[in-house]
Amino acid sequence: MKKILSLLIVLSCLFTFGALSETTTAVGTVTQEPALEVETVADGTVVPFADYNFQVILPSDWNVLEVSEEEAAIGIIYSCANPENTRTFTIAYTELDTATDIAAVAAELAASYENVEEFTINDIPFVS
Repeated sequence: MKKILSLLIVLSCLFTFGALSETTTAVGTVTQEPALEVETVADGTVVPFADYNFQVILPSDWNVLEVSEEEAAIGIIYSCANPENTRTFTIAYTELDTATDIAAVAAELAASYENVEEFTINDIPFVS
């Protein structure tokens, strides 16, 4: 779980700074990025999501943001930001009716969003 949290935090930070990719992709395309290895967050706070069977570790000084009704309606279950409000981290959850793979999820997101990317961090696949 620490690896997942670390990955999510780093992924959020990297997107904020645009450090992972300078390529602009059009709607309908998915970019595959190389695998990353990320160290665990030191002195972080464990944030459990018991209903979803996972937890993340976030920097202890980050502030929890309120999830609006509109955000909750589209699946956002958690949001936070660093003290300067220059980086945010948001978790969205959607239960799928059928089993799928990461490529199918990426393709579905790419149909509606720009800059969809597949990542592997610490051997865990992600789509953003």
